[in-house]
Amino acid sequence: MSKLSLLGDQSVRTDSDCLHFQRYLHALESTVLHRNDHAPFVTGIFGPWGSGKSTLLNLLENRLDELNLDTANDPSKWVIIKFSPWLYSQEESLLVPLLALLAQQENAFKPLIKKMTETSMRFLKRTSATIDFDKLGMPLKISLNNLAQGKDDQHKFFQEEIAETIKTITQANKRLVFLIDDLDRCHDQRQIVNLLEQIKLFLHLDGCLFFIAADRQQVVDAIDKTFPRSGAAYLEKFVQLAFDLPPHHSQDLVRILPTDDPAALLAYRSLCEVLGNNPRKLKLLWNEAVLRMTILKDELQHSPQTRQHTPDLNLLLRWLLIRNRGELANNPYRYLEFEQRKKTAATEAEQEKLRKEFFHALQLADDSGQWYSGDDQRLAVFLWNRLGRDGFHHPAILTLYARASGADSFYSRNLLENACFTGGEHAQFSDRDFNYAELSGGHYPGAVFSRCDFTGADFRHSILNGSQFADCALSGVCFDQAELNGITWKNCSGLNALDTEPVLYEQIIDHAEEQHWQLAQADMANNEFAVSLMKAYKTILDKHAENKSLTKTIESHLLDKARQLRAKIYPQ
Repeated sequence: MSKLSLLGDQSVRTDSDCLHFQRYLHALESTVLHRNDHAPFVTGIFGPWGSGKSTLLNLLENRLDELNLDTANDPSKWVIIKFSPWLYSQEESLLVPLLALLAQQENAFKPLIKKMTETSMRFLKRTSATIDFDKLGMPLKISLNNLAQGKDDQHKFFQEEIAETIKTITQANKRLVFLIDDLDRCHDQRQIVNLLEQIKLFLHLDGCLFFIAADRQQVVDAIDKTFPRSGAAYLEKFVQLAFDLPPHHSQDLVRILPTDDPAALLAYRSLCEVLGNNPRKLKLLWNEAVLRMTILKDELQHSPQTRQHTPDLNLLLRWLLIRNRGELANNPYRYLEFEQRKKTAATEAEQEKLRKEFFHALQLADDSGQWYSGDDQRLAVFLWNRLGRDGFHHPAILTLYARASGADSFYSRNLLENACFTGGEHAQFSDRDFNYAELSGGHYPGAVFSRCDFTGADFRHSILNGSQFADCALSGVCFDQAELNGITWKNCSGLNALDTEPVLYEQIIDHAEEQHWQLAQADMANNEFAVSLMKAYKTILDKHAENKSLTKTIESHLLDKARQLRAKIYPQ
């Protein structure tokens, strides 16, 4: 892949309108700005976070600036007041900063702001954010944090003053255009309702246009908090034109990416639906992938065992989507287990059972199979369709992508250093300290462990077929549900103190005992090792008792094994 550049969150330019916002702008200009009458009008521009609402407002602002310069064809003067309520989220009244911004555009409001300040001074409780009125020609600073609500007669007085001032402005062939962005981002939902109520002050005044960009559902939910079960109806009455941004097409979305690499464009296009065709989500994922791909390439060059691997953008993107999901956050190698199980699930029923388990493990659906969200459902379908196809297939490969994406852990560091790719030599672990290491789900077939301390280590769900353990400390190791076929145990301590399920424990000890007598001549037998195996049968009995699975048959069976082993150690 060629060198990739980061993407900022700036709005689209008119000369590179990949998402076709210009057509929406032209429609709003012809239907709203150039209406035949000057009656007040509220347009709602609705869409989820990152869908492009701010982009459309910015394009509208630029267009109004152009109209102000084109006095020959458009004699009207557009007074633009761009207001982001969330910037003033600590203020009790959003009307004051809104009027202050208006005063910066129109001198007629300056005396009114000064009068409001002087008459409301007794309501100023403490100073927070301030507006410097030196810029307005008035040597005065006013706290915007706690302008308390005044009495009805005072409010009526201010409302009349505001109305008269606006009439003075609009009678001079001027029109006020309020561009209100990020209304739904207010920290306090009550502020959303308060601002809408305060905007009503302007809705009987000719020449006032409002364009409000927000997430429709969040605004409805905020209104419901104040007026229960009335949010949708309230918004319908408040807004005269509701424009929901249409969903973007994946073919258009990938055009915003700063690359012409066909492989990269194909990889991202397949992700667009998973991301809800959301431009901002796509930009965020692109930027992180650029950073993580740089880290991945460095990781590949760092170890001679991994230089043969070519970085795969599809695998990196997939891991960025699932790295913190459910069980994978603690054990990335569970993904390899699902890859393998999908290949071996022969019947439709087995596939369906595995699919539900996969979704639940990633916390995409609950126990009944219900999706937690629409986004989770899209991600689930995307991941399931690609599970096992162009997959990681091997823990060393998975480890590379897990490390590059920020999912680092004790076992991934050890695995990356020692593991090899399929077809290579078996991994070698010598003189290593794995005390209480999280090794569950690891893929270690044929690995050789020499003089390693595994005290308290967790090997659950690991694949260890054909591995060799020699002179290793194994006290407290858990092998629950691990694959242990063909393992060699040689002179390992702590086999009498494993912390694993009784049935598997018995298989381990039986195998270790068989190997012990096969590898050692009768006159050279390591009695100390054999004694530890004999003691292990007692430990297995205790574990059966703890699990309440100890029966007379199991007890008799294990005691017989212990007696037979004792007879071999101490022959008559």
